[in-house]
Amino acid sequence: MNAAVSVSRLIPSSPERLFDAWVEPASLSMWMRRTGDGATSVVADVRVGGSFTITMSHRGQDVVHSGTYLVIDRPHTLEFTWRSPATHMQDSVVRVTFVTVGDATLVSVRHEDLPDAKSAEQHNDGWAEILDRSRPARKTLAPSRAKTFAAAAPMAPPPPWISTTLSSSSIRTPSWSPSGIG
Repeated sequence: MNAAVSVSRLIPSSPERLFDAWVEPASLSMWMRRTGDGATSVVADVRVGGSFTITMSHRGQDVVHSGTYLVIDRPHTLEFTWRSPATHMQDSVVRVTFVTVGDATLVSVRHEDLPDAKSAEQHNDGWAEILDRSRPARKTLAPSRAKTFAAAAPMAPPPPWISTTLSSSSIRTPSWSPSGIG
């Protein structure tokens, strides 16, 4: 079975800033984790064919996620393989798109080639939580492309360049189905 999930959020920021938040190791390490988890470390060679490793601390255990960048089209599309224990250490494919909607950006994550319904459910929940976490995490982007960064500090409030006036009704809720239609 190949399952897929799609999760989208309307985030009050520019596509450029949001795209950069997905490729800057310092930024990724701040928001690419589940609630209650410890620090995340990120090592990334951000170029087509380059690889990344994201190590999340979950319940006291290091959980390694890795992949290879397939498409880097700033600020529109980022596509990469994704391999983790939840994909049974098999490659799956994640495509993140950034579309301007007024003064905000619709960030959509489409994760395909997941091995089963349980993996799809886990990733749907994870991407939804991570996208929600990405909203306040873009406080600072590393001025240089540092290769490694670990963040242990709690999340900061949204920076002033993010509007906080979007209502919850303007945010799409995540959905998934084993057939990949969501």
